[in-house]
Amino acid sequence: MKTSDAAKMTRKAALDELASLTSIEFGKISEFYRNRPSPDGDDVVRRGPYYKHQCWENGRNRSTYIPAEQLESLRQDLENGKRFEQITSQLAAAAIQQSRSNRAAASAAPQTAEKKTSKPNASPKNTAKRNSFSPRRVKNSTTSKKGKR
Repeated sequence: MKTSDAAKMTRKAALDELASLTSIEFGKISEFYRNRPSPDGDDVVRRGPYYKHQCWENGRNRSTYIPAEQLESLRQDLENGKRFEQITSQLAAAAIQQSRSNRAAASAAPQTAEKKTSKPNASPKNTAKRNSFSPRRVKNSTTSKKGKR
């Protein structure tokens, strides 16, 4: 199998795996507890654990409280999100490598057509010599010092 065929098979397998990821989520799960006064008022009772999902959306940190029943589902979605990022990074790296090898092969291939050269112009631009009697602009020493004291 050629390298490009192997790359196509790898790309196809990666795309198939991406298609199998039906639910993804990004961010992390934080676990926290709350301290509440005890019913008799003498002590503090620790309540929890409670869970919240934190992620970045539209440039802001978004926090959502997660019920314990949904925790495992969210953890699976977060794993799918990590896998999604890994696969897309691999696909991007493979596409970059393919592009570079295509450019290298194109530059290494022999040129079949000769390079066309342009004919020199019959009258090149700006070749007329300046007449010795034509006026030249002379810098006036008094105007250049204007505004300086």
